[in-house]
Amino acid sequence: MRRYDVKPTAKVRMTQSDKWNKRPCVVRYREFADKLRELQCVLKDGDSVVFQLAMPPSWTEKKKKAMDGKHHRCRPDLDNLLGGLMDAIMPDSDSHIAHLASVSKLWARTPSITIGNPYGVAAGQPVPDTASSAVVSTPEF
Repeated sequence: MRRYDVKPTAKVRMTQSDKWNKRPCVVRYREFADKLRELQCVLKDGDSVVFQLAMPPSWTEKKKKAMDGKHHRCRPDLDNLLGGLMDAIMPDSDSHIAHLASVSKLWARTPSITIGNPYGVAAGQPVPDTASSAVVSTPEF
């Protein structure tokens, strides 16, 4: 598992004018993308992605302790975070990624992104069955 100490940033909707009109959200996203490329961030088939989002400084220490590592259930949306990550590290095309093991977002004291292969298998290889060995049949259409 590789940990990148960057603040996860969602993909922003950009317009033509963003080339000369430096909106703060676009500047933040471009800094995020530059930092990931500088750190040589890589995402491969079968990887798991965990976004650790910072807790608000206004929270009490008791609440921070209770929420540390718990699921983050508010904005930014998970799909926007993943889109921002994939577009940042693969600006030409991310179409070669066909499978991710899991993607999640959690509360953390320090923002970061963790990427890795949770099963330790090469891309394209079958993932070991972690559930029971019972076979579940699917209806034929």
